Amino acid sequence: MDDNRKDSDDENAYEYEQSTLEKAINILLCRGDLAKEKFEAKPVTFLQLFRFASRNDKFLVAFAILLAFLCGIGQPMMNIIGGRMANVLIIYDKYVGNNEFWNAAYENVIIFAGVGVALGVVSYVQVLL
Repeated sequence: MDDNRKDSDDENAYEYEQSTLEKAINILLCRGDLAKEKFEAKPVTFLQLFRFASRNDKFLVAFAILLAFLCGIGQPMMNIIGGRMANVLIIYDKYVGNNEFWNAAYENVIIFAGVGVALGVVSYVQVLL
């Protein structure tokens, strides 16, 4: 055997580098050692991750992303509704002697409960997917 001849595996060996964006993200996340690292295999793109997925799998992933988006919107909504309820409780002078206080409080409580139930259902369905 000739020692000067390269193995067939070595002929195809090539080191792939990360893109500039990936390097910047690694540096921002204090992973500078990963920014300098080279790969033996070519990394796949995001869309290539789903090349073997069925149409049903792609639908479920898209639906789960939509539900995650709705859960993300629900959390700030709870803060806004809680702030509205705090305003009703703090500014009680204009509600003295009439039922406006109770009506405003009930309205906020019903909205608060509705958003809470909706968030619970959406979160539960998201976990099931």
